[in-house]
Amino acid sequence: MTHRHYLTGLHVYGRKHRGFASIGGGVALMLPLRPQIEVEARMGVRLGKERRWVVGGLVRLGWNIFHRERAPMPQLGLFIGYTSL
Repeated sequence: MTHRHYLTGLHVYGRKHRGFASIGGGVALMLPLRPQIEVEARMGVRLGKERRWVVGGLVRLGWNIFHRERAPMPQLGLFIGYTSL
């Protein structure tokens, strides 16, 4: 189980503001309290009448300090979310 604290910048783009992009970083704490530094970028499409729902992909680099990793580990994934933009 992981608890994340991020500071993230969000941006919408495109003629109809359907594009979504964000970049941010912060600390992830894996229980029992193992710190990990992360940087994440997301790109997606906003859906719905008010364009509040977002579907897209993400790239995350995580550096696990607790296990003394020598280099950040990349992670790729998909996400579904809701935004107030």
